[in-house]
Amino acid sequence: MVLKTGNDYIDSPKGRRLDAYFLGEKVTDPTHHPVIGSSIRSLAATYDLAHDPGPPRPRHGRDAGGRCRQFHRQSYGGCKAGIGDVLIGAVALAADYNGVAGASHVRDKLGEMVHLNETIYSCGLACSSEGKATPAGSYIIDLLLADVRKQNVTRIPYEMARLAQDLAGGLMCTLPSAKDLANPVTGEYIRKYLKGVPGVATEDRMRVPRLIETLTIGRGAVSYLAESMHGAGSPQAQRVVIGRQAPLDEYKEAGMALAGIASPTT
Repeated sequence: MVLKTGNDYIDSPKGRRLDAYFLGEKVTDPTHHPVIGSSIRSLAATYDLAHDPGPPRPRHGRDAGGRCRQFHRQSYGGCKAGIGDVLIGAVALAADYNGVAGASHVRDKLGEMVHLNETIYSCGLACSSEGKATPAGSYIIDLLLADVRKQNVTRIPYEMARLAQDLAGGLMCTLPSAKDLANPVTGEYIRKYLKGVPGVATEDRMRVPRLIETLTIGRGAVSYLAESMHGAGSPQAQRVVIGRQAPLDEYKEAGMALAGIASPTT
């Protein structure tokens, strides 16, 4: 099989009857769209590079290969914060349907979940807004804060999953199946004994812990938990880079100034 060229890749969507949308609006020709088209052309360039890589290019230490990973770490937490929003909403719904939304410990743990999730989100905003323009005109994020964000992503979703399972209760583990609910014999008993607050159907009450189960130990946990650990680099990779990038000399100078130390002593 012959490797595609860049033009082959650009032409490949044609004739596929693709329905492409951007921010809710249908895109008739993705290849000429100002946002989608640039992504297509960027990938097309990789095919052309495979055919003609050109002369060897110098690599300047970790900076040459590290920035791509850093940009991934900058953006990586966005999807995790989005899943976290869904998980928080599911837990809040479970509390409503169980009639315990007003309990102080429930409110406290939901507040902790919000705090953790917004920490991931705010790190993404910080490493983006603290970035700088390069002499070439491109924009580089704050690399230290990008690694801090990814390090948080390796930890926070696991604690959020624990809190979600805590508030979901044991029903998440012992919940009857949809077939049990549809069964003419068992369904009657399930609707009677798993009834929640007035006005909420038993089936709806059952759907919520099933969603929490999916996000924390089911198929959804693959992207929310396991992928959070190793996607964009395993945790130790960020710790190494954080140690290299931390401005320890600046920190020490600030400490010396406040402690009244004129110069370092041996």
